[in-house]
Amino acid sequence: MIKILLIISILSFNLAFSQSSGSWTQLNPPSQPSARASGMISRISDTEVLLFGGDDGTFNNQTWIFNKTTGLWTQLAPPSQPSGRRFAAMSRISDTEVLLFGGDNGVSNNETWIFNKTNSLWTQLNTPIQPSARRFAMMSRISDTEVLLFGGIGASNNNETWIFNNTSGSWTQLNTPNQPSARNNGKMSRISDTEVLLFGGTDINGRDDETWIFNNTSGSWTQLSPPSQPSARNFSMMTRISDTEVLLFGGNDGTYDNETWIFNKTSGSWTQLNPPSQPSPRDNGMMSRISDRGVLLFGGFNGSRINQTWLFELDPTPPVISNLTISNINNTSASFTSDVNYGGLSTTVTYEYGTSTGNYSATTSAIIIESNQRVSINQSNLTSNTEYFIRARAQNSLSTAYSSEINFTTLSTSDASNSIYSIENDGNQDGILDSLQDNVYTIIDGYRQTYITIISPVGTSINSVQTDLNNDNNFVYPFGQLEFKINASQAVVKLIFHGATDFTNYTYRKLFPDNKYKQFDNVTFSTEIIGGKQVAVATLTLVDGGAGDYDGIVNGVIYDPGGPALPVSANIPFWDWWYALLLIPILVYSYKRFS
Repeated sequence: MIKILLIISILSFNLAFSQSSGSWTQLNPPSQPSARASGMISRISDTEVLLFGGDDGTFNNQTWIFNKTTGLWTQLAPPSQPSGRRFAAMSRISDTEVLLFGGDNGVSNNETWIFNKTNSLWTQLNTPIQPSARRFAMMSRISDTEVLLFGGIGASNNNETWIFNNTSGSWTQLNTPNQPSARNNGKMSRISDTEVLLFGGTDINGRDDETWIFNNTSGSWTQLSPPSQPSARNFSMMTRISDTEVLLFGGNDGTYDNETWIFNKTSGSWTQLNPPSQPSPRDNGMMSRISDRGVLLFGGFNGSRINQTWLFELDPTPPVISNLTISNINNTSASFTSDVNYGGLSTTVTYEYGTSTGNYSATTSAIIIESNQRVSINQSNLTSNTEYFIRARAQNSLSTAYSSEINFTTLSTSDASNSIYSIENDGNQDGILDSLQDNVYTIIDGYRQTYITIISPVGTSINSVQTDLNNDNNFVYPFGQLEFKINASQAVVKLIFHGATDFTNYTYRKLFPDNKYKQFDNVTFSTEIIGGKQVAVATLTLVDGGAGDYDGIVNGVIYDPGGPALPVSANIPFWDWWYALLLIPILVYSYKRFS
């Protein structure tokens, strides 16, 4: 769909956040877990958290889920599960899975377990290499398929940094040159797409108040020096609460504490909040993000075990709108896109435009959002060969926000006519711009810089298209790994690879719901003549919740990450070697990064 892309600003979704207030509310569910401390909790869906184990007078191994929408706790009864324990590390590792490591039931262990919400099953993994037995380790998700583990105590405190990769099912110890001292009982939470924040804990000198960030891209730790911060403490609770903020509550700084703090990555500072009411002082509670602006707290210890359920939510704020871009520019149409932080309130998004700067005589149709979103509108009825000035507008009940103004020029009628017959604008060469067809999308692949055209059935729409680097061990993807989503219950999808003439010796590999790359059999390879040239074609048969749908859930959306691949040992055709060689620096970097 995207043919001519004018990048006006950086397409990142790191929206500005300035929340500095929020409120605690005690919930009164009709039933809930027994009073306990030192259990493990993690987000498991957009509105749910998973709680496991803890110390309720025994080493507990109950599995519970709290649903924010219903306000109810539900105890599950999986056929097998980890033994009763406390002080383990647990973190979300995919949209429907949680990873648990280690813990203590009188003796520390180094077991690795995964809970899958789709089938409500715990599965123990047998990884050949893994961290040693420990308790009080710190763990947080750091990418879509990875979690970071730091420190903990077994025979003694340690400061090892480990990453578990859900795709390969393996642990890798990192050798970071500068890192926090050996410690346990600190807290760690994701704070951006590639970064994790660590605070506090217990090291050789006692309680600690250091603030550190681990960056997954560089593989390095950096100690921060914020102007103010929470007192040195351990056994606190901390979790992400927005795209750039984490919330810290309570802990033990010599006494049981009930301070509420927020760390903002944008400003690099800690801010203490003063909510009108809040949970009583405690340590060893269980706290996790449960919505895009909310956090759930359960239990803890203040001399006795607690079984209260509390919800913290950020107060609503004015909307923030940024990253306005223009794409799919034709003679009479263009697509407008921006990133919107809705501020916790229903927000109306429109685009205002006109033919002179500051003069917005026309407005697009409105889109109402209830979450942080990237909002796109395809606007028709524009005049050819005309310069337009445009800004994005977001309004909620508190305020109205505008993006900066940018400008673009529509194509002339003759230019638009000519562009219809170029591959970048008409990938299937049907004489209709791809930008005017929801079921046709052309993108440049990540390695060869050649075009890939996706065609789904008429009446469906293609979105969330991107090409990624290879994450599949022992296989080379000369065109990168292609990701896309289709709104359909089932679909036969044609992929045209304009940079290839055939797929001899190739297999089609996909990421399956168990986060493992495997060969996909519902595919047919063929060739066609497009634009007077022979091109390679892969035709996929995909089913929502079934064959080819990565999330494995029947939800009206087919999510398809994968691509044509060659085993590393294969006899790669000569015309592919140049592009395969481009992978060498990436592989070398990966080796150094994870060894």
